[in-house]
Amino acid sequence: MRSDDGRSESMFQRVCRQLASVKGVKWDSVTVIAGEIQRDQLSAQSESEIDILIEPSGRDTFPAISYASAWLHSVKNIGKEEIVAIMPVDPFVDESFFEKIFAIESEILSTDANIILIGCKPDKPTEKFGYILVDPDENRECAVSSKPVKGFQEKPSESEAAELISKGALWNCGVFGMRLGFVLELLAGRYGVSQYDMGHMNEVFHTLSKISFDFEVVETAANVRVLEYSGDWKDLGTWESFAEEMSESAIGNVIANRCKNSHIINELDIPVVAVGMEDSVIVASHAGILVAKKDETDSLKRIVEPIMDRPVYEKRRWGEYLVLYRYSNEHMDTLIKKLILEQGRQISYQTHSHRKETWTIIRGEGVLYFEDEKVEISAGETVSIDIGKKHGLYAVTGLELIEVQFGYPLVEEDIIRLEYDWDPDIEYRI
Repeated sequence: MRSDDGRSESMFQRVCRQLASVKGVKWDSVTVIAGEIQRDQLSAQSESEIDILIEPSGRDTFPAISYASAWLHSVKNIGKEEIVAIMPVDPFVDESFFEKIFAIESEILSTDANIILIGCKPDKPTEKFGYILVDPDENRECAVSSKPVKGFQEKPSESEAAELISKGALWNCGVFGMRLGFVLELLAGRYGVSQYDMGHMNEVFHTLSKISFDFEVVETAANVRVLEYSGDWKDLGTWESFAEEMSESAIGNVIANRCKNSHIINELDIPVVAVGMEDSVIVASHAGILVAKKDETDSLKRIVEPIMDRPVYEKRRWGEYLVLYRYSNEHMDTLIKKLILEQGRQISYQTHSHRKETWTIIRGEGVLYFEDEKVEISAGETVSIDIGKKHGLYAVTGLELIEVQFGYPLVEEDIIRLEYDWDPDIEYRI
């Protein structure tokens, strides 16, 4: 995405920028919950004061919100009466949306609401969104802005959506506001979880239903109300909707001829040539190549689910990596990656339980942290790292290396970080 001044930014960075511009948010009041695989990307894109909480595993939004609530209470010492707002990191909205989020607190204090939602006033009937059904008959003279919620309808047909809109239904924006104690008390009553220290939460996390917060909590809760938002709101969950917000029709090494209403993104070094494409999206990346009609991209997640695997390419806080080769059998996995570390960045001091690695430095100079000793390393040198051996790497200059992994199973989660940021010793820096 592009910011107002033309700079490239992620959806997460856009949300942070908008939060700061609306209320000058104190970043230590913001917590992001994510999976381990997203940690480095979020760290690289966020303010240093923002807490990034890593959930034990991906189990949908109800376990994630429960885990975060326990962490806020037991680690951050947030009281049960404090009001929290939970939102996705990627809404494409204008800044008035965040004014509504900050209005949640006064609505909870002024009503008997257990949960406050935000619903966007629809501009057209569509099958793509969930709908919040509101009670239009509440006394209009009351001092609060929110309305009672009567129910929910998930992705109705277009004709059903038109009828819902005629009755005042709103698009569900996926925002929840509530007292922190509401979630904790629900955990105690429904799951018998009354200890909120993280050691205990890590033990019981897998027992929580793998289900969305909407289905497990919101749709069965009493006293749910909604604040109406009338500005721009878009779910960028499909390439069709994402392309509508692209300022350029072609990004990267692209040659397009006689193409209409088509968007092309090329992240590869080789060119992409498109001729006569209409209403289409083409995306070429290390993970694969997509060619699709825009109005068909809402089915993409279902189509690619059988082939979803670990990422082929990722940006990390220290740089980036690209998978060059992989092979698996019943007893052993093999993976070859090219890693690029930016100058002054480092791979954490870590160990692995299921894999051994070989690093071959192909460009640059660095500091190897191995079994509590630090030594200089440069192009042409090779390091063998056995299972359980402690290791880390610091880039004195830009650094490139080939990493060969052997083990079973080879998963990104097989990592124990001993020192996230370690001192490479001043004499090695340039």
